[in-house]
Amino acid sequence: MQPLCDGLFDFGKLYMSEDVQYKMAVSVRELVQFVMLSGSIERGLGFVGPSPALEGVLGHQHLQEGRPEEYKAEVYLKHECHIEEVALTVRGRVDGIWELEDSVLIEEIKTVSGRRPIEEKPVHWAQCKVYAYIYMVQHDLQHIGVQLTYLNRRTYNTTEFQRSFTFAELEVFFDDLVQQYMSWSLIQIRWQQIRDRSIKALHFPYIDYRKGQRSFAVHVYKALADGQLLFAEAPTGIGKTMGVLFPAVKAVEQKKIAKIFYLTAKTIGREVAQKAFADMREAGLRFRVTTLTAKEKICFREEGPCDVETCPFAIGYYDRLKDALFDAMNEEAWTRQTIERLAHKHVVCPFELSLDLSIWGDAIICDYNYAFSPNAQLRRYFEEDDSDIALLVDEAHNLVDRARAMFSASLEKRDVWDVKRMMQKAHPPTSKALHRVNKFFVQMRKQAEEEPQEGRPRGTIVQKDAPKELLTLLEDVLEEAELYLMKEPDEDLAPPLLELYFRIRDMIRAGGQYDKRFVTIFESFRSDAMLRLFCIDPSTLLKKVFARVKSAILFSATLRPIDYFREMLGGGEEDRHVLLPSPFPQEHLHLMIDDRIATTYRMRGRTYGDVARVIAQMAEGRDGNMLVFFPSYRYLEDVVSRFLERAPSIPVIIQRPGMSEEERENFLYAFESGSVESIVGFAVMGGIFGEGIDLVGDRLTGAIVVGVGLPQVCTERDLIREYYDEQNMGFDYAYVYPGMNKVMQAAGRVIRTEEDRGRVLLIDQRFRQERYRKLFPPWWQPVWTRHTGILPPPKGSS
Repeated sequence: MQPLCDGLFDFGKLYMSEDVQYKMAVSVRELVQFVMLSGSIERGLGFVGPSPALEGVLGHQHLQEGRPEEYKAEVYLKHECHIEEVALTVRGRVDGIWELEDSVLIEEIKTVSGRRPIEEKPVHWAQCKVYAYIYMVQHDLQHIGVQLTYLNRRTYNTTEFQRSFTFAELEVFFDDLVQQYMSWSLIQIRWQQIRDRSIKALHFPYIDYRKGQRSFAVHVYKALADGQLLFAEAPTGIGKTMGVLFPAVKAVEQKKIAKIFYLTAKTIGREVAQKAFADMREAGLRFRVTTLTAKEKICFREEGPCDVETCPFAIGYYDRLKDALFDAMNEEAWTRQTIERLAHKHVVCPFELSLDLSIWGDAIICDYNYAFSPNAQLRRYFEEDDSDIALLVDEAHNLVDRARAMFSASLEKRDVWDVKRMMQKAHPPTSKALHRVNKFFVQMRKQAEEEPQEGRPRGTIVQKDAPKELLTLLEDVLEEAELYLMKEPDEDLAPPLLELYFRIRDMIRAGGQYDKRFVTIFESFRSDAMLRLFCIDPSTLLKKVFARVKSAILFSATLRPIDYFREMLGGGEEDRHVLLPSPFPQEHLHLMIDDRIATTYRMRGRTYGDVARVIAQMAEGRDGNMLVFFPSYRYLEDVVSRFLERAPSIPVIIQRPGMSEEERENFLYAFESGSVESIVGFAVMGGIFGEGIDLVGDRLTGAIVVGVGLPQVCTERDLIREYYDEQNMGFDYAYVYPGMNKVMQAAGRVIRTEEDRGRVLLIDQRFRQERYRKLFPPWWQPVWTRHTGILPPPKGSS
């Protein structure tokens, strides 16, 4: 396949030069794949995705541990070559090296599945040859051996292919590879020249910094420049997004970092980041930004699972990719809309195009998953030890529970049984393998009934050890399912089998990471059962990700207490933290606490009417729109029914579970500026309207937060409590801190700009307790109100 700009550049032989102006880095795998990949997206990649931990890591380790003493595993290699004024660093980690007295053998291991015949792939040999060339340069060798090993992930059987090369042969191969890569990369270098000039001339895009914003930006820049982890609480109104992106962009031009990852938990966070980049472009910035959208949302297929063998956007993808990339270079905001337009024009998969575009962009806006999730992580960016990537983690308070979910996995008996029956005739081996898994569930259910555990709900078993027997059975299912899926699966059977396949793959991946920070939970229900590998403490796994990047900024309006978040998110005493003050005058927020009403789970049934009465009093006693937050939908519904009886003339809008994008927009549109008629919205703490939304000015002038936001009591939460009870912090870590963060986020919806004024009422007897009050930010100056009349007006109002 001819490179896009073939013939435009003629480098001749690669040579060393001291006159280097531009530096670029590429992994061995990236280099090889970009130059050599052609044809279609492979079917296996269409449903297998990233290799599970047990399949890849443990398989490699098993093979490497059996090698002789002279074998070195996971050796990091790096080579810098100069082309004109460019220094290109090619780097990567070779699987193994045999260093004998009179010879050297380089080994690259590729994991395969099933019993399909092994086929040598040119792209795999190319990786081997690049590693071999780098090693030869470093050790001044003239001859070297190369072994390409294919490892069956289930049986650990291997198939080896060996070749030998001279230095001259590999030098020609490497030079040709790099020249083809550089013919494209020089376009990127020209872009970086334009980008850097624009950054150097870029001034802050707004008239002035907000109060506290400049201080925040300085902290961010120092952390990025020094390659450190920074935990920053930046209260509402400081301008967190621009406060973190502006210094990060400046750090790119100063070569402190090379690429920005802006990580968000919700769609609205991505939209705010896109606007911040757009505002900087208006001020003269040239910067290419890729926004990643989930595959299931951006895929062009109308129904059914992804089938790369029939999808026109997957067939011949790599043959059309470079034209699509070249076309994209005329754009700078690679948003979902831009990517979909380019993908339609060039007939390429939009999701894969977004991933390939991200390599050539300067920043990536995406969900947490693409950096932290074992299944979705963009491994190309997190494989090297000397990465120059910066992670900017928005609303970082969400990452604790998101990380727990990403590293955990679960499997339900009903799903196993349903697919087992479906596959009986279509593929008996898969059905039999699932039968053995179902039998394991039956045995666990019997154990739960006959040997109940003290202090656990009926039908629940908790074990510290991983379920090794089940994991082995699940590996059997994967192997058989893959054999069926790689053929011509039935159109009706493939979707449910694929869904179960992914769940099983998640279980095996979690099993590969299982240690003392995990626990196994088995729960039996009336007609079903579930087994869950639950990650109690995600800090170590998060720390591994942070160790692979240059710097990370974890910021939020609520990171209290900071020591809790620093511990839970993989930080240490050596990492920086900053707690910035609110930029708004304290008198703009009138905070009231009604501590007469009990809202605990046991007592709330007796106080539904009291809560409804207080909401009605606040709504009737003032003009302006108001949001009322509850800890659950059930609690919300029980109070709303009583509120409507008491105040039927007041317009209301209610958050419902699973709202569509259109329904969410309609909910927010209801809070109109300058509306004659005020509205009361009812929402759930920690939900889509509990954080991240901006209803500025008179769109929202008041909020009521009912309860201290404690998560619902469940087995998982109790296990978190037990785990941290060793530090005497169990209840706080499991319940209080997560709950109070929801309270503070909900209260933070009211004052969004320097001009905003409003009031917030907190309802709960527990707000009297020190364990909750000590978490109040300093700018909260509450007034305790216990009367039954209309609540007082804000301070300073007429």
